[in-house]
Amino acid sequence: MPRSKRLPIHDHKGDPIPGIWRVDDRLYAKKSVGSGKQALQREKSFELGTSVKEIRAWQESTRLELLALLPTVTRGTLAADVPIYLEQQRHKASYAAKKSELGAWVAALGTMKRHQIRGSHIAATIATWLGEDVSKKTILSSTLGS
Repeated sequence: MPRSKRLPIHDHKGDPIPGIWRVDDRLYAKKSVGSGKQALQREKSFELGTSVKEIRAWQESTRLELLALLPTVTRGTLAADVPIYLEQQRHKASYAAKKSELGAWVAALGTMKRHQIRGSHIAATIATWLGEDVSKKTILSSTLGS
């Protein structure tokens, strides 16, 4: 059976409407938020007679739902910078250890801006780990790096 062609839907000026198209006797709409590995997307089909206004309302409500699902990582925080650093370290033999160690630091201090992290924060985190019975060897390798 031949594949159906995806036809764009046009506005009153003749310009294609982004994220809305027709295939056979159905209209389809898509909404995406985020980018790269963090991107989220939803697609929905509509009856052929559905108004563009109704489809755009669905796109907007879907956009808000998807934005609520996106992880919020603020630029300049430890949580935002660790994945960038780890991507640069992926080829090294110590990658798995670094990922694990940095994951612990992100859990403790990830929401803080890097320039705001002080020695007192690090000391408090280490004290918490010691209180939780984390191995001293684990803490030492986490603080000295490998």
